[in-house]
Amino acid sequence: MKVYNTFYKLLIVFILFVTATSCKDEVKEIVTKKSTILPNGMHITIEKTDIETTSIGIFTSTNYSRSHSFKYKANVDEGDITWDFGVGVPKHFLFCDEEVYIHYLNETSYVEEVKDSLNASIEEKRFHKIQNFYQKHIDERYFFKLFG
Repeated sequence: MKVYNTFYKLLIVFILFVTATSCKDEVKEIVTKKSTILPNGMHITIEKTDIETTSIGIFTSTNYSRSHSFKYKANVDEGDITWDFGVGVPKHFLFCDEEVYIHYLNETSYVEEVKDSLNASIEEKRFHKIQNFYQKHIDERYFFKLFG
């Protein structure tokens, strides 16, 4: 009987701990658009979506964490050319006669585990890597090209 009482006490403590540390996420998205007409007559729109996530305790109302992320999307010539970069940041557009190129930066973070050979402990190290990307827009609308 004593084992059951200990089990139920531990179960009650565990349930109280889980309910006390439970969180609800509040997600707030802010979309900003910047539109301009370029000197070559093309119309460009850059859409940036800021996403802020806050984890707040249900019972304690404590702010446990806050994260901020963003996404970019670009439209050239009012939607004829659309790029979705995800978290990449657009930097340059190059317009040739029939082609459009874009240069954007993408920052990625990753974690590597490092093992200490003396005491066999494992540490996690966080690294950030910024990459340059270049893309060419390829128009795959065959029927539009075929019929003009």
